[in-house]
Amino acid sequence: MSSKALSFDLTRIVIAQPELGYGKRALYILIKKVFEEYNAHRFWLDVFEHNQRARHVYQSVGFKKEGVLRDAVQKEDHYFSLVIMA
Repeated sequence: MSSKALSFDLTRIVIAQPELGYGKRALYILIKKVFEEYNAHRFWLDVFEHNQRARHVYQSVGFKKEGVLRDAVQKEDHYFSLVIMA
């Protein structure tokens, strides 16, 4: 979860009922906890480039796109890129 550099990586967040605002509220709670309670220097995540819904939610709570890992994940015969956000 953390390192000596106080960098936290959000691995995955899954919301069973989308479009009710639960994901955004959960992210606000996580951001507050990571920075205020754990004194993090950095909080980052990766998200599939094609997942526009998730990227929009992350941007709405303050995450910014930092880069793209091209063809980083292979599923069956397809490769998918990941967007790094922090």
